[in-house]
Amino acid sequence: MIFYNYVVLWITKNAIWLTPIVALFAAFYAVYRDSILAWKRRPKLSVEFNFIPPDCQKEIINNSIDSYYFRIRVKNEGKTEADRVEVMIYNLRDNADKKVPNFLPMNLKWTHRDFEQPNQKITMDCIPQGMEKLCDIGKIIDPKERNRLPNENEKSTRFEENKTIFSFEVYPKPNSLFHLIPKGRYNFNLKIGASNCKSIDAIIEIDFNGEWSYEENKMLKKNISIRLLKSEKKIFS
Repeated sequence: MIFYNYVVLWITKNAIWLTPIVALFAAFYAVYRDSILAWKRRPKLSVEFNFIPPDCQKEIINNSIDSYYFRIRVKNEGKTEADRVEVMIYNLRDNADKKVPNFLPMNLKWTHRDFEQPNQKITMDCIPQGMEKLCDIGKIIDPKERNRLPNENEKSTRFEENKTIFSFEVYPKPNSLFHLIPKGRYNFNLKIGASNCKSIDAIIEIDFNGEWSYEENKMLKKNISIRLLKSEKKIFS
């Protein structure tokens, strides 16, 4: 009770200069209230990678071609939906940490989005609060079947004929075929952003020996490994 009386007395004595301060704060809040609430309720993106099915799994494409697909999960852990989300790959580096020549920044495709169909977008319209979407990093195709697919086979000294090639799932596929890389160890950066929240960065390492197996368990254990090395919220298995 004594403390309460003291506070009331203090406010009474200082009312002259407290009143304009309170009015100023009230006016500030009235003007910026919507912005403050939007900031508190903003979307928050995170990225996850799991080196297990279904994020990494064997699939049949074009009805008869064996392949392995590798995907990340883009999550929205904020308090409202993330709009027009996209994933860009850039800064591909080899095992000596040298930039791979001619590799340009490009967008990755969202899983199961067929760009041969009309009205497809490289952005995901929205990721609701607490939800996630899969995005394809790339794929490996049976070396014997690569020539059956456009932009998936390059006959050059870069590649050995019967060894696997890693194909980044970029769109559009460049005519220069720089999205194809031969066996080896690589690092690359991902930038994941939306129109209404802060973008995040991640670094992924891929290491594959060029060997092929029709057995999913053997392929994932012996012939390729992928790791999420760094992200603003690091989640990996």
